[in-house]
Amino acid sequence: MTVLAVVKRNNALSPWLFLYESMTSVAKHRFFGADTFLVETDFVCQLQVGISITDTKEIAIKAGYYPIEMSPDGVRVFF
Repeated sequence: MTVLAVVKRNNALSPWLFLYESMTSVAKHRFFGADTFLVETDFVCQLQVGISITDTKEIAIKAGYYPIEMSPDGVRVFF
């Protein structure tokens, strides 16, 4: 699955856009069929924050339910 992330530098929730074109119909229904997105376990990921591929920042996403918003291109999950 492809995700585009817009990450803000404050403590507000940041939207990640999951593109419809990269999802199967099963994934759409299973992961985005409700008003929230479930993260079952905490996880850490590296985000590119600059022009260089080495400009990254580690972020942690905690387990829990996160609000979603449908858009024409995909589903935004607010982490």
